[in-house]
Amino acid sequence: MLTVVESATSRRLTTVEHVRMDLGLGSQTPSDAQVERFIDQASAAAERFCRRTFARETVLQTIRACDLNRALLLERGPVSSVETVTWNGSAISSADYETDRGFLWRLSAASGRRMFWGGSVLAVRYVAGYVLPGETGADLPADVERAVIQLVGAALSTQGRDPLVKSEDVDGVGEITFWVPGARSQLASPEAETLLRPYRLARVR
Repeated sequence: MLTVVESATSRRLTTVEHVRMDLGLGSQTPSDAQVERFIDQASAAAERFCRRTFARETVLQTIRACDLNRALLLERGPVSSVETVTWNGSAISSADYETDRGFLWRLSAASGRRMFWGGSVLAVRYVAGYVLPGETGADLPADVERAVIQLVGAALSTQGRDPLVKSEDVDGVGEITFWVPGARSQLASPEAETLLRPYRLARVR
């Protein structure tokens, strides 16, 4: 079970300034409010596609006895710090555990070797996720931000026309062809899907 203890103040995966710069938009059109709306929509689409929250948050993860005969896989990542670990109702020292590639391991007090947890209930409060663009110390992967900007660009490109129209004839110009998502496409930009796929979490059935 995962509970959010401290929510992120923003989940926007890019900024208005970065969108205008990368897409070559003017400073007035579209308005900042419209760009922010598209950023919110694109960021939400990226999270749904990747099945994860990118913004840094503090969470509490609790696991019961039936699942404790192994290391604990922390559901959020990347983990920046572990604040507290409670095992069988008692807080344990940071010297008695360690994290490695998203797993929380119990350490033997005698040898320092890794051990399985066992016991009844393990509760871990930790901070995980990325610092987002526009915030001090931003560390969101550039590919993720690029994908969101591409999704914003895709939304802007469909303004004023039917998004399902694949092509149209323009007198004196010729035929203009538009990219339309196929049946297997999950996002409005094929480049965005490619960029986000490495960050997509497996679905647990």
